[in-house]
Amino acid sequence: MNKQEQAIILKEMRRLYLKKEWTLQQIADYYNVSKTTVYNRFTKNGITLQRKRRRPEKKILDRKVLTKLYEKEKLSILKVAARLEVSCPTVVKKLKRHGIEIRLQGDIKYKYPAIKKLELGEKLTVPRPPVKQPHRTFYYHAETAGIKISVKTIDNETLQITRIE
Repeated sequence: MNKQEQAIILKEMRRLYLKKEWTLQQIADYYNVSKTTVYNRFTKNGITLQRKRRRPEKKILDRKVLTKLYEKEKLSILKVAARLEVSCPTVVKKLKRHGIEIRLQGDIKYKYPAIKKLELGEKLTVPRPPVKQPHRTFYYHAETAGIKISVKTIDNETLQITRIE
């Protein structure tokens, strides 16, 4: 990167910091550099840093809004986060806090819904998925559903799933 390009980027960083009131971390994230790099560029080029920035107001994610978006509109956590302009972990934390059940990834079109309904000791025979390690797929889905299973290969095309806990 030549000096002219660096000057343009520094000018834009300065504008984001002073006019738009972005934090050093927000600028660092935007330019995919560390917060320290932004700090060093500012101090090296004589940009005065604010003592303490006011944190942005926290968004209130009430049960009503989350229920509407996540349960009624069936939006994904990612889409809810984008719509409310917050992070995905914030949405997950608030869903849990309000007692809203989190859907499994792809829960709406879950391929083997019978696995979630297995009773203790009950067995289910399913076709073997065309993946290298099909057992892992079922173990993952069982874990996210809060159950434990045993997966046994019957033949090259069939697996047997047994709920063990």
